[in-house]
Amino acid sequence: MSTDDVVACHVVCESCTVGNVCSAFFTHSLLPQPRKSYNRFPTTTMTEAWKEGQLQSLAIAYEVRQRELDSFLDLVEFPAPASSHIALLRIYTDVLDGTDTPPAAAKRLNEWVVSAPDNDTTHDISYAYHEVLRMLFTGARELSSQKHLKILADLTVELANLPNVYNTTDTPMEFEGGDIVVQPGERIKLPCLTRRELWSSLPDFVGYMRGDLYGPSLGCNVVTGIGHADEQRRLHREGEDKYTNVNTYAALIAQQRPPKESPLSCCVDNAFAVFAYIEHGQDTNYGRHAHLVVRAVAAWLTIAGEELVAAGSPTRKYSYSPGSSWEPEGGGNTVNVKRLQFWKDAVQQLRESRRLSSQEAVNATVDAAAAIDRLIAVQG
Repeated sequence: MSTDDVVACHVVCESCTVGNVCSAFFTHSLLPQPRKSYNRFPTTTMTEAWKEGQLQSLAIAYEVRQRELDSFLDLVEFPAPASSHIALLRIYTDVLDGTDTPPAAAKRLNEWVVSAPDNDTTHDISYAYHEVLRMLFTGARELSSQKHLKILADLTVELANLPNVYNTTDTPMEFEGGDIVVQPGERIKLPCLTRRELWSSLPDFVGYMRGDLYGPSLGCNVVTGIGHADEQRRLHREGEDKYTNVNTYAALIAQQRPPKESPLSCCVDNAFAVFAYIEHGQDTNYGRHAHLVVRAVAAWLTIAGEELVAAGSPTRKYSYSPGSSWEPEGGGNTVNVKRLQFWKDAVQQLRESRRLSSQEAVNATVDAAAAIDRLIAVQG
């Protein structure tokens, strides 16, 4: 398998129990608003469907967690979420419905996480924090209203700006069976794969974001058999929608230009994994899925195009190989006029290829080209 084949086949295990990152995870202000959203679902319908899905997921996660702690518990035919889970969902519901602000909701989430061990015997602070993170990213993938994605982006920025949490008790805190011990008075660090301090490091945020922007939600699984073409199209469309949503969320964070030392800077850093799809030939896994990313590409260019130009591919942080189509044109990681023109030509070719699955995708190529023209004009 070549380097360019790897990314499109990554899969995030969304069935992992909350509070743990699957071991396959890494393989599988007043700012101008974009002119339009590249998402297609009615706001109310998607919000209510998301809330219902969260209740079901929380109920299952609660039962799984209970059985982890006591394997002799009887199975429940219709599990219900814990009252603490309902309180968590209420915080998200209030901010998404506009009855609370992102700064206030961030403080409520901090209180919910810190008080979790006192309110629910199945929770410790690490488990509670990862519940917050899981719900945040589930919303970023599934909510298609740019209004809601902007709220989630603002909420994420507020979470990263919260003061760090310390162990204010008289006893050590232990995580992962004692592998991590936080002594009284020490800053709380959580068990995770990337950055540990709560909240300044947003533990595991970088891993979640990198995993999503590398394209697992595109659904590269192939449905085989006679009569399965409609199912394949449905899976691709579902993956395209989720990928567009989470990239819109990431671009809205990047638009706020978090400092480079912030974990939120990973949004623009990993955006170049999105553009890799249009920088490779159609004979690669990237190229074969390029028609599914044009809405995500347009979201980045219209929302955070200036931030992309300023960043360039962050080769010191991540290893990017020049695309098989971009390399013969000069390759390189700088987002200069030549690369912008290459992107414009690529989205125009996709529009003319008749591979695009919807009118939204067609419109996205037009808006992406217009955004590129503006960026080129700025560069002179």
